[in-house]
Amino acid sequence: MTPTQLWQRYLKTHPQAADALVSSYHFGDAKEEANAAVTRICLGEKTGCISFPQAFEAQGAPCPQPGDYAVITDFAGNGICIIQVLWVEELSIEQAFPVYRRMDTLEQDRSAWEEKQYAIQKKLCEETGQPWQEDLPVLLESFRTVFKVKRVKVKQG
Repeated sequence: MTPTQLWQRYLKTHPQAADALVSSYHFGDAKEEANAAVTRICLGEKTGCISFPQAFEAQGAPCPQPGDYAVITDFAGNGICIIQVLWVEELSIEQAFPVYRRMDTLEQDRSAWEEKQYAIQKKLCEETGQPWQEDLPVLLESFRTVFKVKRVKVKQG
């Protein structure tokens, strides 16, 4: 099912969301990471994420706000579920980790997680021609799953 088809299906029973800001994306840069993340979202094991204001700025897109929706896809672009943003807070990477860890049950070492976030942020800054510095903020987003396909069969490999 395409993201548009999934969103239209959701609107049939939730027409009040018709004017909401909607985006569509998958998590991560690799197939395994993206598919595992959407599966964890559907199972309720992942209820938050980190995003980078620099990415939205470079795309000329607004940063996520409470009430926004997103169609989350697998790596192949199939619409799997819809999330609604509950709250967004701008923090440093160090400040974000303790809260993020409660929203994503994936076991992860703090230093490895922070190193990964810094690497993503540095790469993003390089790609967009923005200067990088260690204290650049991230957006910590909390969300809830509001709709999902009945049977989630996402290939992990």
